[in-house]
Amino acid sequence: MLGRLGQFDGVAANAIILPLWNKQIRAGVVMNVVCMLVLQLSINAWAHAYFNLGTFPAWADQRHLPPPPAVNDTTVNALFLSS
Repeated sequence: MLGRLGQFDGVAANAIILPLWNKQIRAGVVMNVVCMLVLQLSINAWAHAYFNLGTFPAWADQRHLPPPPAVNDTTVNALFLSS
């Protein structure tokens, strides 16, 4: 006697659905790859205009900073050997 599923009578439910999962997995992987490519392209295209990446910010220009102080043995002794 055939059950509600006809030819699948007596077969576990997960065994019936398993072939469909393979298609869903393939579709999901393709969708993830396409979404990652679209995000990468959009970030590269829009971030340049939105954050003004073509110019160098004035606060990051280090040409006008004084040179760092010279480090000699006295400085090293004062920093690390003092108690």
